[in-house]
Amino acid sequence: MVNKDWYEWKSGNLLLRLQVQTRASVNKFSKIKENRIKLRIKAAAINGKANDAIIRFFSKEFRVPKSSVEILRGGKSTKKLVSIHSPGQLPELPGLQRNGLK
Repeated sequence: MVNKDWYEWKSGNLLLRLQVQTRASVNKFSKIKENRIKLRIKAAAINGKANDAIIRFFSKEFRVPKSSVEILRGGKSTKKLVSIHSPGQLPELPGLQRNGLK
């Protein structure tokens, strides 16, 4: 059974709980652990570079403008809460469904 506590829909926005690993070899989603999905990002956590890389990555993965991706909590932490306003597409992630539907 897949833990679905790592995301939620709120008024058409997708909220994701992340555990971020910086300085990875590739930008990609990884495993789900507890109530977070692990995100590997190549950028270092220096001067906001990792946060910028997360926004660019989500913009591409969810087909939204960068202005539609917002880091709500955890700007200086590895644990983040990210909002994606009206995602254009959903990447293939375990259990991720659009407003309760596949």
